[in-house]
Amino acid sequence: MLERATELVTGPCDSPFEVQASLLLGLPRRFGGMGFTDIENNKVIHLSSDARALYGKSTCRADIYLEGNSVAGPVDIECQGAMVHDSGESAISDSRRTAALQSMGIDVVPVTFDQISDPRSFGALAALVAKRSGRKLAPKTEGLQRRELDLRRNVLIDWGTLGE
Repeated sequence: MLERATELVTGPCDSPFEVQASLLLGLPRRFGGMGFTDIENNKVIHLSSDARALYGKSTCRADIYLEGNSVAGPVDIECQGAMVHDSGESAISDSRRTAALQSMGIDVVPVTFDQISDPRSFGALAALVAKRSGRKLAPKTEGLQRRELDLRRNVLIDWGTLGE
């Protein structure tokens, strides 16, 4: 199942954490995911002139991007890995980037590994993403809940041990 699931990742990812979050959020519900099947990984966003003034760059990349609809705008789900985001300089850059994206109507949702690894927290995160992107999440049946648990068991592992 994991091999089939990884074939459904929607673009290149910069870390195992991004792949894990993408699978849990983006896989169809029948595979245990949350069903945000139109996400894009590492999407290039061309910034407006005001956004460039806020961030100092002409483009940025969204870790996990989800288009909005007629009710809400797009969402950039940013995977906050400790190694990349530990410095003060990185925190300032992240803040500037967030302001730039928000000036363009793109909602930024920072996500930590702890939030996706805890089922209750992940459910709240999925509800937040649904709300911010103008979608509704239907409750999962017992069968879909079992598939989600199975997916979580297969995806939320130490990827350094794969292939051993």
